[in-house]
Amino acid sequence: MDLYNGIEKVIHHYDKALLVNDTASATEIRHAIRWIMRDNPDIFWFAHQYHYDEANSTIHFQYTFSPERVKTIQQSINDVIENDFCIEYVKNLSQKEQVAYVYKWLVIYCTYNTNSAYNQSIYSVFVRRNSVCTGYAKAAQYLFNLLGIESRLVFGRLHNDKDDGRHCWNLVKVSNEYYHFDTCFGDSILDNVAIKSGVQELFKIDGINYNFLCVSTDEILSTRSIEDISTLPDCPNSWSKALINSLALIKLKQREDIKGCLLSHIGSSADIYLCSKDKNTVLKVFRPNSKTTSLEEYHYMQQTKGCQHILQCNEQYTDITQNIVAIEQSTPIVDLLCSHYYELSLKGLIKMATDVAKAWKECQERGVLYRDIHVCNIYRSNDGIFKLGDFGSCTNKFDLKETVGNQWFMAPETFVSGVFTEASAVYSISMVMYFILNNLRPAFWTQGCEDEALQKRMKGHNLPTPAGCINLPSYIKTKLDKFFRIVSASLQKERISSIAEFIYELERLTFCCKDCDYIIHRKGFSLDFDLNAGNEYRLAAREKYIPRDAYHRYAMGEEERMRKTAISGGRPNFNISENECAAKGHIAQADEVENFARTMASNPDIPSTITQVTNITDEVESYSSTMGFSKEKRATYNASVQKSKKSIWGRLFGNKYNEVYSSIFAPAEIKRKSHLLVQVYLHLYEGSEKVKSFAQESDKNAERRDYIPLSLKLKKGDKVDVEFDVYGETRLASERKSIIWQGSFTKCSFDYFVPKDIDVEELSCVALFSVNGVPLGEMRFITQIVDFPRQLNTDMIAHKYNKVFISYSHLDESKVKFLHQGLELASVPHFFDRSYLEIGDVFPQKIRDYINSADLFILCWSLNASESDYVQKERLQALERAFPKVQPENAAKLRIYPLSIEPRADLPTDMKNVYHFGVI
Repeated sequence: MDLYNGIEKVIHHYDKALLVNDTASATEIRHAIRWIMRDNPDIFWFAHQYHYDEANSTIHFQYTFSPERVKTIQQSINDVIENDFCIEYVKNLSQKEQVAYVYKWLVIYCTYNTNSAYNQSIYSVFVRRNSVCTGYAKAAQYLFNLLGIESRLVFGRLHNDKDDGRHCWNLVKVSNEYYHFDTCFGDSILDNVAIKSGVQELFKIDGINYNFLCVSTDEILSTRSIEDISTLPDCPNSWSKALINSLALIKLKQREDIKGCLLSHIGSSADIYLCSKDKNTVLKVFRPNSKTTSLEEYHYMQQTKGCQHILQCNEQYTDITQNIVAIEQSTPIVDLLCSHYYELSLKGLIKMATDVAKAWKECQERGVLYRDIHVCNIYRSNDGIFKLGDFGSCTNKFDLKETVGNQWFMAPETFVSGVFTEASAVYSISMVMYFILNNLRPAFWTQGCEDEALQKRMKGHNLPTPAGCINLPSYIKTKLDKFFRIVSASLQKERISSIAEFIYELERLTFCCKDCDYIIHRKGFSLDFDLNAGNEYRLAAREKYIPRDAYHRYAMGEEERMRKTAISGGRPNFNISENECAAKGHIAQADEVENFARTMASNPDIPSTITQVTNITDEVESYSSTMGFSKEKRATYNASVQKSKKSIWGRLFGNKYNEVYSSIFAPAEIKRKSHLLVQVYLHLYEGSEKVKSFAQESDKNAERRDYIPLSLKLKKGDKVDVEFDVYGETRLASERKSIIWQGSFTKCSFDYFVPKDIDVEELSCVALFSVNGVPLGEMRFITQIVDFPRQLNTDMIAHKYNKVFISYSHLDESKVKFLHQGLELASVPHFFDRSYLEIGDVFPQKIRDYINSADLFILCWSLNASESDYVQKERLQALERAFPKVQPENAAKLRIYPLSIEPRADLPTDMKNVYHFGVI
């Protein structure tokens, strides 16, 4: 048996090794595997991952999926071919009609998406419906094989591709003539790429680009080069536009049932199916006996409707009566991380953690406590945003003590007593980061020692340096070690307690990388254990992991005593050596010659500025325990009663702080010569309906809908200033009122008269909130000016400031330091140079960069500031990003909050007629 046939047979039979003739060279083996993969589009479970043991003349193969999952995926592919592609119907068409049908069907059925998983295989096209050029080309080849049409893969490079990436398409034989066939470019998302590559005019029919349906070699060469062109048959002709126009009229058959093929059956409470009516939607079908119901899931998704970092519900295809919740389709990051081609950089990981942190905060602000943060519940949407999904462990009761979640990412206080706070969320997100940095393994994890690993983490042992960081520059490793010490501390009092501060620390990590980036997740890693294995057992037997006496004290909230007992033997610092982090045994290697094709940027999580790549190797094993969903996720436990503990706010001030929400009631439309009444309420979450009734007593048309609340931490006696500004082409009105928080609810109102001769069509309104003189957030809305206003409510957009720059003269430090202290206590990231700058910082560049990314600029104007060159430079830079330089006002990314302090100076001439200066 020759080398090609021997390897082909082994892969098809899922064998792990092949003994070859000792004369076979590594190059011959690599070329044989390359051509096997090009000739066999049906092989989706192997991705060029193998090791050739030359000494023993043996090839060792690694596979992407387990045999069981391969069988399930193949069943789904068969389902799609039969019921979506409608193979029996297509077989009755003429050969030209069949080729045109394949082209049209693939464009409509699949979405071009560089964020897709396993996108070098047909699995990504038929089952996941998201792929890149190689996936499209292999899917076309697979369909042509079923139809008895000869075809093959072709590779080349597009003209004017700045990344010089490879592209893949087909050669197809129709009526004894060969043609180039590139269905990938039928997707309109690639229109600009096609034009840049040399297409003079797009040939579109019903939104599909037909420029590359059966074209000649000369025509294809006008947009790209062709590899090994001398080995390919010549394609002298192209199909005429008249022929294509007639073939484009062929109607595609559709599946009648809304439920498409099975996408995943390993969830704890539901199975995931494709939605046959919308390729951007999947259907979550809940099992009758699951603890989580479709109604619960739908309820939480309604509460988080409109949140940017939360998977969204598709109302059109949701049917609670059938236990179906329709959800936007996205890619689980576990699948991305286990895809053979995917690499993640440090900055990409930081972006993921930032998006997840924002997602958790969005849930919190909508009254949803999201408790099960781990890698299997994080998704990458088609637009590149990381999102949280799966609400099976959520609750609306923020004081609920219930041990729910995954043991490997759970904070100690949750594991012990069921408490989940904002600090617990910080811990879980940081554990996700650590897991990825540690080559998809939890802290301290070694094969067969899971209990020991969990005990070390719960007892507060220092986290080892993640295996993926071994070869990072020393200063980056030092920053990461410091970062994990403050975000993953075992005790809450030693850990960052707010999401805002966590995001701030992530930004600092990004900044320390400067213009460099580093790959921290290499191609080819896979989960080699089940994340949920033993989850329920360990959660139910938690005393095993925390010494019994310490367990009870910890459950009662006495953290310090628990710490002393649990770690009485000291807290050893476990460090992994470079040799220990390397995998044992054979190393599976990706075929470097193949250099997978991708049309556009192969990995959006690796910026083009990467200057160094870490040298990490590890054993790549089959993805046998996919995504850790094999067991019921929700594990409940009746924890011991826990004494209430004051928040960090209470410990600092001795008073109880409330989570206070702001609601604004205002009309969406108003006519000239009438009063715009705006009501601003501060209230607790449970007082939302009462506030609505009070608003309607003042204005019968008052209504609040689709608003994002602004949440503030307030204690009794806090003074909240509300500055209300109305903008047209200029600022039309500004008024400030104060509210004293008394622990229940309170309000203030603003009245703006819309003049008869106003010459704008809409009013942009902003309410800026300051607590004890420190600006913390704003709410904005648009009111249209019309002749016949309808009784509509306006949409509210709330924004809590997350990056604040304080500009002041050092001579005034004592007068403005309260701003720094207030923002620090509110966990708002900010630039106060005395505390922000570190030794060695190039501060002019730091200042410029921070102002360019800030969303609030506090100007402390005084005689000293007016004479400071630095304050002047900072002020002018801020003005370039703010209104009125940026118009309309709501398009400005930076808000300026000017204050006049003693010794006073004349206000800046370029600001005094635009901005209202507060007086201190």
